[in-house]
Amino acid sequence: MAAARPPGPPVHSGDQTYPAWALDNVFRRWFAPPRRTVNRLDPQPGERVVDLGAGVGYYANETLARLGPSGHLTLVDINGAALARFRSRHGPDQRVDLVVGSAASVPQVAAASEDRVLLADVLCDVEDKAGILAEAYRMLRPGGTVYVSFHSVPQPDPRRPLRPTPAVWDAARRQNPWEERARGGKPTHPWYLLVKPATQGP
Repeated sequence: MAAARPPGPPVHSGDQTYPAWALDNVFRRWFAPPRRTVNRLDPQPGERVVDLGAGVGYYANETLARLGPSGHLTLVDINGAALARFRSRHGPDQRVDLVVGSAASVPQVAAASEDRVLLADVLCDVEDKAGILAEAYRMLRPGGTVYVSFHSVPQPDPRRPLRPTPAVWDAARRQNPWEERARGGKPTHPWYLLVKPATQGP
């Protein structure tokens, strides 16, 4: 008899829908450990971080370990049940705020208040890619960093309509004057480390 799978809300990812348990389990942690992504984001003790499209908080524990007792993490997702799953597993934590809503509009986070923003595999699951990048830019302090990764397609694919092409990514990115610090990954799954300029023009 197959083992019963833990319940959880459906969560969209990469133009598909998965149960929440599928996005945070031992197999995913083995093949795609959160530490790999958090290492690239490189949060420092005492910093403020926002995870846009956080889902079940896959990167949260690793991020909180880096932030230490004086850091702060805001998890934003449109799926309140997914965030509730994180809360039930992690427990109360004064360092963590949960925000249910669109990652393209987070008025609960003040402008220029955050040190780092995480956008891990989110742009391939939303329509308003430019809006989410602009919101990350708004909430970052000058000199702040955003880590972005997504599943990409070389040209529009009706089977995966939300996955950005390189042209769509470039158009969304150019809405704000990001400075590129690093990039990597594969053409089908790139990642970027972008910095909000420390000095703003007139």
